[in-house]
Amino acid sequence: MSASNKDQKTPPAPPNTPMTQEAVSLDSVLLKFQKKFQCDPGKFLQRFPAAEVWRHMVEFPAQVNTDFKKENGTLAEAMELSHMYATTHPEIKNDIAKLRNHFSEMYNKFFSPELKKHYHTAVKGKKSAEELEKIYNDISKTFDAAHKLFVEEVNRYHESKQFVWEYNELTHPDMLCFIIDPHDYQLPLKEFIKKHPHYLVLLLKPLLVATGINLLIENELGPLGDISFNDFVQAQCGWKVFEEDEPGYLKGTLNAYQHWTNLFKTAQPKLSSELIKSIHHAAAQHVKKTNYEKDPTEKSGRFRHITEPALFNEATYYLIYKMNTTNSSLEGFNELIDKINKKKFPILFFLQDPLDETNLTLVENPDENFYNDYANNEYRIIRLIVYIPKGEKIETFLDKKMDEFLSEFEKEISKAKTPRDKLRAIIVFIQDCEQIHFFLDLNCRTLCMNLLNFLLLSHGFPTAILRDPNMLDGFSVDQLIEETIQGMDRALRVAEGEQIFEVPTQKILQCMTDEQKKYFEKAVRIVNPSFNLSKYLSEELTVYSDAKHHVLFTEAEKKSPPSPPPTPPKPFQNN
Repeated sequence: MSASNKDQKTPPAPPNTPMTQEAVSLDSVLLKFQKKFQCDPGKFLQRFPAAEVWRHMVEFPAQVNTDFKKENGTLAEAMELSHMYATTHPEIKNDIAKLRNHFSEMYNKFFSPELKKHYHTAVKGKKSAEELEKIYNDISKTFDAAHKLFVEEVNRYHESKQFVWEYNELTHPDMLCFIIDPHDYQLPLKEFIKKHPHYLVLLLKPLLVATGINLLIENELGPLGDISFNDFVQAQCGWKVFEEDEPGYLKGTLNAYQHWTNLFKTAQPKLSSELIKSIHHAAAQHVKKTNYEKDPTEKSGRFRHITEPALFNEATYYLIYKMNTTNSSLEGFNELIDKINKKKFPILFFLQDPLDETNLTLVENPDENFYNDYANNEYRIIRLIVYIPKGEKIETFLDKKMDEFLSEFEKEISKAKTPRDKLRAIIVFIQDCEQIHFFLDLNCRTLCMNLLNFLLLSHGFPTAILRDPNMLDGFSVDQLIEETIQGMDRALRVAEGEQIFEVPTQKILQCMTDEQKKYFEKAVRIVNPSFNLSKYLSEELTVYSDAKHHVLFTEAEKKSPPSPPPTPPKPFQNN
């Protein structure tokens, strides 16, 4: 592939990029792909470490790096808040030190010796989730009382209403993180627990007890104790974040990965509506608590056919997703508005009250001011809603829309003259599919995690590790092209054995129960039947990637006679 001049100079990366790396050009990515793998999908997929496919396909790199965020005020968000106050409020540095001391006094006052004893023995032996929940609630009530008086003291102590208001908004984890020196997050876990024993209040929950909290309380941490507290918080999340909401998520997504990668072993795969539906069906296998359980009339592997009741005039609708600054940008928002104005998308914008899902307000002619005012407003949610013409079946409508997208993609990919042109055609197609949300559920993992990488490999590119696949909801095409180039470079680096994640897989697994480890092993065996978790964990690796895999692969290359590089795959055509 020959690159155009515009590939020589890389435009700025998308804003708020959490993964720090030097920008790379499309030229350099393709050169590396050709040099290392001869642009051969099979050779590239063979080289990719089986133990890390789950991170490549399932977990967003942004969520295992510095920008990890979960909803509802988790520890990681609170830690970020603490860092923010430490850096943006230097004028109150002494006040924060006084407040830390004040909280310690309040903690010691309210946690009587009896309660402390009850607390420290709570997870000894086996207790049911109900018993553990009661213990946590009892402790939480005591903590509530201390927290209330602490906030009242803060109100008396400070004259700044704004500062006090921000304090009043803090939740328990926010408050605890706020009073802990941010530098302490880098302490080894055993030292952090010793210095901040009250922090265990947050960890004493049924959900987390099974992940080794009993070891924390007894200070029998073993190798876990050398992990920094920051890494421990990150590792508690991992793929378990997805599993908590939808058990089987890891297996399902890797099942879809294996489904489409198998196609490269048999024949040159062809893009079609049926192929997309088959990837979706594969991703839904093993997964529970999806929208398909809520509506049994809907089935995986087919476009949605049930709509919400009419909300406006006589058309029918379905909600697709919410837009904010994590999955969209102003540039992307303007592009979406342009597509709507050109009648490509029948999408309306609504503002939704987060406390009342039925309270939707139609936004007429949304502009840049609308986006800037509401995209970052936690008290109003921007919802995108697709409306269907009266009398038309939704599945028929979506079948026609997919045919339209496929036809446009075939046209653009066939006339593409440069690699960047091909990449643009791929990104536009994936984003169009994502923004119309063809399926009732599993849209992002089907389209942005699996189908995107299928198309990249089909057209002579390596796969991409995106920092957050949800960016395809609403970032601009140019921003997504640059992010995909960076993502392809990340995938090549992983395939060469480089570590790009801050929290290694081994560390994440160390924080898991035996049951969770067995589940992980079964999931990875979907993509590599010979994967052995015990052997993987027993190896002393300098990086988290499957280093032995690379050694064996390299030795096999040396022993085999040289052969001419395979011909790069030809762009396929749709039937």
